Amino acid sequence: MQIAENLKPPSEWEQQRIDDELSKLQATLPQSYVLLVHHMAYREVLAFPTEQLADIALTISKTHNIYFGGIFAGSFRGDKFRLALDLADHLYRGGRLKRTFTLQGKAVESFLYGRNVAPCQGEGIMLIVDRKGEVLGLGECRRGILKNLIDKGWYIRRGG
Repeated sequence: MQIAENLKPPSEWEQQRIDDELSKLQATLPQSYVLLVHHMAYREVLAFPTEQLADIALTISKTHNIYFGGIFAGSFRGDKFRLALDLADHLYRGGRLKRTFTLQGKAVESFLYGRNVAPCQGEGIMLIVDRKGEVLGLGECRRGILKNLIDKGWYIRRGG
């Protein structure tokens, strides 16, 4: 039985959307990282830390459906790329993501419950962390209000 390849390098258009989203957070991938797009029901992007691992995944994808590998980098919903917390957290811990906003006290709990939080400083999309440096999620600061885009509590609230 022939399996269609479901793992491919990103197209120019896809790569541009990924780069645009990373630049909003002042984030960069390490040069050795290779991105592959998983083409199934929707397009998920996986980041592999070495070319060798990406090559192995591509080879396996020729005969088997690969559902996951590397670091979950995000997904495409229509024309929009949504960065995953997995890659954002990984880049932050490696010092490769600069745009952060720190929450403390009750604001942490509110954010993890999916709520918007005030006040915030700056404008645009930021990685949200607590005072200990733990990643809480992604938010967008607009006119002093931090809009919750996605948070770690979302995974629990959605059931899994």
